Amino acid sequence: MTGFDQELAALNKVNEAFLYLDKRQVKRIIQWMQDRFGIKDGTIYLDASETPVKVSIIKPGNKTEIPVDVSKSEIPEKKRRGRKPRSLTDGDIETRGLSSTPSGKIEKSKRLKKTPEKKTRKEIKDYDTVLDLLVESHVEKLSDKILLISAYLTERLGFKGITLYDISFRLKRLSHDTKNINAIFQQMLESNPPVLSLIPVEPGTKGNQKFLITAYGLKEADKFIHHE
Repeated sequence: MTGFDQELAALNKVNEAFLYLDKRQVKRIIQWMQDRFGIKDGTIYLDASETPVKVSIIKPGNKTEIPVDVSKSEIPEKKRRGRKPRSLTDGDIETRGLSSTPSGKIEKSKRLKKTPEKKTRKEIKDYDTVLDLLVESHVEKLSDKILLISAYLTERLGFKGITLYDISFRLKRLSHDTKNINAIFQQMLESNPPVLSLIPVEPGTKGNQKFLITAYGLKEADKFIHHE
């Protein structure tokens, strides 16, 4: 790289840095440059009366003008007396309202608005006990309790098949009435759309008939805990 190329590259960097500063900041930086690099035989002149701002280095018999596009920014002014200037870090970029692109170019970033945290919708699997589930849902009908407990056993405990005994046992333990549970269970099987579904069994298989709660049944149970 020739001396001219190096000078041009430096000027481009200066121009890019000045894009995010206001006129007073540019003027202070130029003054610092003059003191820092000991420019004794010339004068740095800032013409802020037009845009782009012209920065001129005037030497005897020679005048070099550097056009700099200075625009106001939201960067807070900070006086750094007696401190050596340093390069911007990612932390500086973030706190000053700037953002870096993949190419490394620094740009103004949009102010980030703090969005309120969304409340997590509670699900049936989040309840620790059947009692908590029934108390919070405020259901009164036996069919609704059967549906909720079926959903709890499936979602919370991972049952792959539920028996009517699994339901009545938990209801009785909580002192809930289970009168006519068989008839109500049969009505739930015949509902349209169905909320419960029997698991087919092979002839001769012993044991209580098992059933599953359907996807529609899970949606209906979810409505109870959100009072929809």
